Amino acid sequence: MNHFCKNVLICSYAVFSLACSHSKKPAELKPEDGAPVQELSVASLKAAPQVAKEKLLDAIVSNYQGQVVLVDFWATWCTPCLMAMHEIAPLKEEMKAQHVAFVYITGSTSPRADFEARMKSIAGDHYYLTEEEWTYLLQTLDINGIPTYRIYDTKGKLQNMFTGYPGTQEMRQLLGKYFSPQA
Repeated sequence: MNHFCKNVLICSYAVFSLACSHSKKPAELKPEDGAPVQELSVASLKAAPQVAKEKLLDAIVSNYQGQVVLVDFWATWCTPCLMAMHEIAPLKEEMKAQHVAFVYITGSTSPRADFEARMKSIAGDHYYLTEEEWTYLLQTLDINGIPTYRIYDTKGKLQNMFTGYPGTQEMRQLLGKYFSPQA
């Protein structure tokens, strides 16, 4: 089974699982405390660094030295990705003072027009990669499904990687481990 088919199969399973556990559409979801979600309006499209694909992710992460970095690999057609972005929105606002960078990476499996329309309501820095760059990262980082997250400490060292949104409370705890200067 080729890599793309495995991704579609995994995402389809995730959509089915998520649909069974949520009866509301993403726009109707609320954070754990029940308050309405306030979408942040600061979304920024960044040009991918002009480096060899082998150095691409390191070059992206190096732009955020001194910050905890959450890298989210996603696609516009991935319902679990979109639901997770909606759920994490209040956490982004809460973590502004801790200087957490929210970085979103997608590729050519997301139609460019859809990507540009969706990213406007997803606060953070967005990178749209070429098919070659996207495929390379998925394969070399062993990303078998999306959303996949990578957490880097303030020195740019990878601390955690996981697939599937763990929930806002767990994400808060995971990111909170790396705020201190000793990280």
